[in-house]
Amino acid sequence: MEDGFVIAHVFQHEYEARLFMLKLEDAGIESFIADHLVVAANPLFVDAVGGIKVRIRTSDIEKALPVIEEYKQVEFENSHIKSETITVGKSKFESYPAYCPKCGSEKVYIQKLGALKAIIAIVSLNFYLPGLYNNNFYCLDCEENWSE
Repeated sequence: MEDGFVIAHVFQHEYEARLFMLKLEDAGIESFIADHLVVAANPLFVDAVGGIKVRIRTSDIEKALPVIEEYKQVEFENSHIKSETITVGKSKFESYPAYCPKCGSEKVYIQKLGALKAIIAIVSLNFYLPGLYNNNFYCLDCEENWSE
């Protein structure tokens, strides 16, 4: 009897699928990605094709279950991380995963574009870019401002 394939997990982004494949590979499970080329050609098709799928052999299901459960648990825990927004003067900053170059603090925020600048960017680009930001950063601990 020929061994078939099943979907182990579905992702919105190819990099997530590739990271999951590495976890499976570490457990000795062969896997491959389906529909990533369609999404690469047009990212808006990700929902139309049902996401980017990581497939495994049906014979590897039992071996893959612990890896899948661990990944889903980490994914669930990370989905509850909330972004924090602060206001410094008239500027709004959103928490950002980086370190302050002056004091080394992890309490770093990136400046969000103001509403007018965001509207201008959307109109001039003819499409919406989620989370429009400047490259201006702010450290909550030492109050350092810098740009990258």
